[in-house]
Amino acid sequence: MRILGRALFALVIAIALGLSLVVLVAATGGALRQRLAPPSIAEAERSIAYALGEGPTTFVFSRPQTMVRIITNAQLTQRAEFPRYGIIVEALGTDDRMISRQRIFARSIQLFVRDTRGRTAPRTFLLPDDTARISAGDIAIIDYGRPVAAIRIAAATSDTDVQGIVARVQERRPVSRRKLAIGWDRLGESEQEKLAAGSALPAALTGEQAQQRLLVTRWHPVGPAGVLGRDYSQIALYERAGQVFSPRAATR
Repeated sequence: MRILGRALFALVIAIALGLSLVVLVAATGGALRQRLAPPSIAEAERSIAYALGEGPTTFVFSRPQTMVRIITNAQLTQRAEFPRYGIIVEALGTDDRMISRQRIFARSIQLFVRDTRGRTAPRTFLLPDDTARISAGDIAIIDYGRPVAAIRIAAATSDTDVQGIVARVQERRPVSRRKLAIGWDRLGESEQEKLAAGSALPAALTGEQAQQRLLVTRWHPVGPAGVLGRDYSQIALYERAGQVFSPRAATR
């Protein structure tokens, strides 16, 4: 009753002051979870991520890479607000010798979306435990300037509100002339829009040269080496489409 009373009080104040939904979400705290839309796999994009531990997880590229892309998400406690986390990345050359070792730190943030009914829901979620808090993906692109055959990733020291870290590794692959000619048309509409997201023009208005450039610079997922369950573990991440916002960040 006390929590409900506070939520109703916050609602009255918000209406009186003309505050936006973003402020209301931050003010009601736990009441936010009652307004969340149920998870829908059909409307979400699915990707596989790999849990990181103190021991390294090795990712071997299909061919040596000079540039790699790493996407990490933090699994957060219910009370967490912008906790910091880190990873350790070791690069191996074509002779299996370590040529680089670096620590990468990020500050997590949880993003939300509004669906077509105006309901609020976390942008990233897990199944079957859709109540777990997962931060937005942090992207690190590393340019080694020399061929790298594999990388090893391990979790580094993180804040206490970080319960775990998952990672996705991506590489670029050569595109043949034939694929350059027909590859864009074979992509689905959603994939075209995703590739053209950073372009000045929408996917439907992208010219042929721009389409080929997007195909060449496209990132592809790389799985870890070893045996699932013994050398690494994986989880499925889902991301909803919709208007993205961060209610807590907006009030800071």
